[in-house]
Amino acid sequence: MRIGPTKLIDLMYDAAFDDDAFARLPAAFAELVGGRSATIQFFDQDWTHIDFAGSYFGPEMYAKYAQHHYKDDIWINAGLAQTRGKFRSMDEIVSLDQFLKTSTYNEFFRSNGDDTMHCIATNLASDSGAIIIGIHRAHTPGAFEEDEALLLQQTVPHIRRLHLIRARLRDADMRSNMANAALDCFAFAVMVVKSDRQIVSTNAAADKILRQGDGLVSLRGKVSAKASDVDRALGHGLFNATLGRPARTGVVQLHCPNGGASRKIIVSVMPDRKQALIIVEPPNDYNAVGAHLAQFYGLSAAEIGLAETLLKGGQLEDYAIARDVRLSTVRTQLSSLLRKTDTHRQSQLIAMLARLPSIKDEKS
Repeated sequence: MRIGPTKLIDLMYDAAFDDDAFARLPAAFAELVGGRSATIQFFDQDWTHIDFAGSYFGPEMYAKYAQHHYKDDIWINAGLAQTRGKFRSMDEIVSLDQFLKTSTYNEFFRSNGDDTMHCIATNLASDSGAIIIGIHRAHTPGAFEEDEALLLQQTVPHIRRLHLIRARLRDADMRSNMANAALDCFAFAVMVVKSDRQIVSTNAAADKILRQGDGLVSLRGKVSAKASDVDRALGHGLFNATLGRPARTGVVQLHCPNGGASRKIIVSVMPDRKQALIIVEPPNDYNAVGAHLAQFYGLSAAEIGLAETLLKGGQLEDYAIARDVRLSTVRTQLSSLLRKTDTHRQSQLIAMLARLPSIKDEKS
């Protein structure tokens, strides 16, 4: 007994979120109308292939089709306009004689011992791109009939929703991956944590801290501090942050093991007020900023040294003595610093440098 439209539609909504269900979907489409095989192809707005599922050939053959035959597929080229929004038998658009002369038939189907000669298809476009579904038969069963097209047409609104959901999930995954990659570039450790300390996500710097037990550890997926006083303060910060009390989260001082320098932990409320953002400043923070000033602003080594000294609270006179140079030379370097960083006063320069994020070195 063939699958009915209701079961196929149920499978479509499973396939919207489940890749295994999506892989089973072409076979279900073929079964609905007595086809031998089916393909589901997703395209972006520029008609670049981005997703594919099929029920007949294996992945290698579909890759060969996408690389060598997709652009010459007469069913796609001739049928795009005439199958827009509805299922139509391709025999109404491309005669069997025409199809048997194509490279798609002779170099793809026939060369692989396949006698596919009939197809029914639809092309559904949206702001997210397009989805093309093709269902195929061998020569003997004959062309698809009008009643089979009408049966498939019942599924079109649900195919549109399937396409929209998978497109949005794909975009969300892409944005998430880009955001994670950006956070991994920073020397700041960043964690998103629930009120019960359960870790939701971390960047690379946070992973390293937790893995090394550098003041913070992960126990059964929950963050805690090694020092009891820090752990209590961290707990209070998380509690206040998830209650939406950003003014009371405060700053926690993290005591590092092995005599390392203390670092600050900032606990901040997330927009949903169910999670908190934990930011741990990197060790040797000033050096991390200074190491990249040349890249950001084209500063010389002397200008970078002066910037680091000012950022640490040093004075021009101290820098001149330490470098054994005249104060007038240092003032010239300061003028160059202000010009290159588009600042106008020493205090403005220091404030700007303090706001710079720490980018991790490749060595770390």
